[in-house]
Amino acid sequence: MAKKIKKLLMSQDEFDKKFFYGDKDFTRIYLAESLKEYSQEHDKKRLFKSLFRAIKWNGITKFAKKIGLSRSGIYDALIRENANPCFDTLQKIFYGLNIKLNFDVESLEDEKEEYKPKSVQQYQYAY
Repeated sequence: MAKKIKKLLMSQDEFDKKFFYGDKDFTRIYLAESLKEYSQEHDKKRLFKSLFRAIKWNGITKFAKKIGLSRSGIYDALIRENANPCFDTLQKIFYGLNIKLNFDVESLEDEKEEYKPKSVQQYQYAY
């Protein structure tokens, strides 16, 4: 009985591979929703995991060759602890996923809290 149940259960990676591998339409929809969530929650770690998951659906090795990064470079940029990829890397990743990014510029004047840059003294370090 336990063996039957174990056969019926599959990991998230197995599920993704079976149902989403190579599905460009689903990838596009999934990433659009992930970006929408990011714009509301500002959880970059969750966004990076979503990007990595979409890359896995397209095949990591093939994807890495397409954008000119190594597999480990993609992993380091998106999954490692404290990942903080540069804009150029994110641009390559979105390009590789056939996602075009558009930005809207909004004024911060309407925000409740006014942005105040720190004074120069706050940035000085004691040596």
